Amino acid sequence: MDIIINKQAIRINDQVCSSLRDVKRVLQERPVARLLIAYEIPGRETGLQLLHWAAERNRIPAQVNILEPNLRASKVLSDFLISQGYKSFSARQYVRVKAFGHKAI
Repeated sequence: MDIIINKQAIRINDQVCSSLRDVKRVLQERPVARLLIAYEIPGRETGLQLLHWAAERNRIPAQVNILEPNLRASKVLSDFLISQGYKSFSARQYVRVKAFGHKAI
């Protein structure tokens, strides 16, 4: 399952969600293969705040793609992912290379 969150919409497997509450519910209830995220997202939160929320619950998917066109905002997301044990294979694609308390992928 993929979750795509950008400034215009939130999509989960081609289904548009109405809120970040729905996204958080999905992240908690189901395995998510990949998260595609921007810094500016619908609602009051930012993409960074959502990543912090997911990290606190160990729910950031193993693959994260940054969709943010603003380079400064993209770097903020990138720096956070790297601090969480993700490796960048490009400026937009990140994969978790070490899981805290688990065997590395």
